[in-house]
Amino acid sequence: MKRLLFSLIFICYQCAVCFAAEFDVIVVGTSPICLLEALYRYHSGNSVLILEASSKCGGSWKSIDICGIQHADLGCHTLGHDRQMLNFLQDYVGCTIVSMDHPHLPFDASNSPNGFYFPHGCYDMVNNLLHLIAQTDIVLLAEHPLESVYVNPDRVEAIARSKGMNFTTKKILVTPYSEIKIENQSSPPVNKTKYFHLYLLIEDPTPQRFTFHNGIGPGISRMMNLSYFVGLEGTGTQLIVFQTHQQHTMGSPDTYLDHLKKNNLVHNAARILKAEPYIYEQAHYNASFGKNVPNANLIFELLSTGHIQTMASYIPKWKKVLYSTPASSTQ
Repeated sequence: MKRLLFSLIFICYQCAVCFAAEFDVIVVGTSPICLLEALYRYHSGNSVLILEASSKCGGSWKSIDICGIQHADLGCHTLGHDRQMLNFLQDYVGCTIVSMDHPHLPFDASNSPNGFYFPHGCYDMVNNLLHLIAQTDIVLLAEHPLESVYVNPDRVEAIARSKGMNFTTKKILVTPYSEIKIENQSSPPVNKTKYFHLYLLIEDPTPQRFTFHNGIGPGISRMMNLSYFVGLEGTGTQLIVFQTHQQHTMGSPDTYLDHLKKNNLVHNAARILKAEPYIYEQAHYNASFGKNVPNANLIFELLSTGHIQTMASYIPKWKKVLYSTPASSTQ
């Protein structure tokens, strides 16, 4: 039922094309911190528009369908141990919290070196946030990249353009990964980074032996066994994702399976059922852009979204407003 809710909400967002041209705040992207900041701004009395370039929300924390499995985490994530963050995700976002190391158990810091997580991975957090967004008048437009911005040189105001639509605003919230083009000036080349992942769907007669693990072979930075989080526990099938340093280090899937076997992380009889690569690309925001355009520094505001744990620095501010609004009780 919860996963059906996500699909229904997302369809509503796709249909909710708004013809109003003015918003107090425009948020670029739908990473969890972006969505929470959008909720904070809205409940502080602002009209809010969210522009998302992808068809799926969540940024690098979105879920993907891969190797025939739905709602798998994009890459390998950890949340850490911050108790304030844990309580906020439970109390306001409405997330159930489990141990990353023992996901069938509630979180216990003494037995969870990799911290806490969600029973269905990233999908839980993003789905709950979209549910909260859907209860407001926030407008979220998926598949609407911020194509360019015209900064009015005579006032603190800008026009954001996306797919033939113009939105006037006094504030644009961007992230370290926002790709911004200002029409008033020549734009420097945009630097982009690619993150390479290899997903293996394997047959293994034994229970999964890890959830999150650092690299175990050349070119592997980290890996995660997503089996529990995508409902494969006890099926004899496991889904494992590797994050690699470069595309060529993704190599042969059999090499990755051999690394797992040598480190006793899967059974020696395990075999690959399906292998699929996934490349995620991120732009890099140029903090010096717009410095020669009057008022640009007053319009653009940078959100710190480089790591999910930076959420903790925003929580005291968010709580003052969001804890006084209806939230997780309806989830």
